[in-house]
Amino acid sequence: MKRKCYKSQIFVPRLERALGIKAPAARCHVVDQAGMQKVMRAAGWNRQQSLGVVGFHRKVGGVNQIYVLDNSPWSTLHELIHAFGINSDQLSQFVAEGLTEAIAQENRKGADEHRPTYPTEHEWVTTRLLPMLGMSATELGRVLVRSRNQPRTLAQMVVKANPSLNEGQLRREFRSQNREKPSFNRYGSSYVTRPGPLRGPHLMGSSRYNLNRAPCPSPLTSVGFTLIGAGLLMIIPGLLSER
Repeated sequence: MKRKCYKSQIFVPRLERALGIKAPAARCHVVDQAGMQKVMRAAGWNRQQSLGVVGFHRKVGGVNQIYVLDNSPWSTLHELIHAFGINSDQLSQFVAEGLTEAIAQENRKGADEHRPTYPTEHEWVTTRLLPMLGMSATELGRVLVRSRNQPRTLAQMVVKANPSLNEGQLRREFRSQNREKPSFNRYGSSYVTRPGPLRGPHLMGSSRYNLNRAPCPSPLTSVGFTLIGAGLLMIIPGLLSER
């Protein structure tokens, strides 16, 4: 008998109301560890990289395919938010994961429905980005899921809040990764959710992230360092085994 993803029939209409759009086409699957490894291998990840993964998302043929580990039903809400359009196909993974976490925490009804993941990303979004914009995570999500170009939309919103920032630079920092190509932390249209803090390579200087500062130009390096438009240095999250 096929198992249903935990409370998915409750979460979908709740997210439709919260984000103001109809749910995109999606299928949610409950898998054990062997099943998670199988679907991740099919997307280009190896066995080691699948260890500790509690949720996995991949868009295939226009349909969102969600995989939830059988002992972690609480990851369903997070993955469904990805399916609604807050994901690293649309926006930088750092911002997408932090915002997804924030939306999940705002829309959960009990401890059984969500557990924290991506703590560094979530902290930056909730303590830096959202206060600057004067919005809740759900309010920002409602704007972005309707946008045809999320990096541009978000950059314009940030610059409106702080005109001293460079919109073009912010667009580059907020952009999604190349689709269907290997990258530091994703292969194709797929990414994962892992519980707990990030583990080496770390996102550096998160306590110094400050969107109220003017940008300080700095060249990109070959190892994933990048300057976010407000003078913020970070390392793009590395391979999944490091997350």
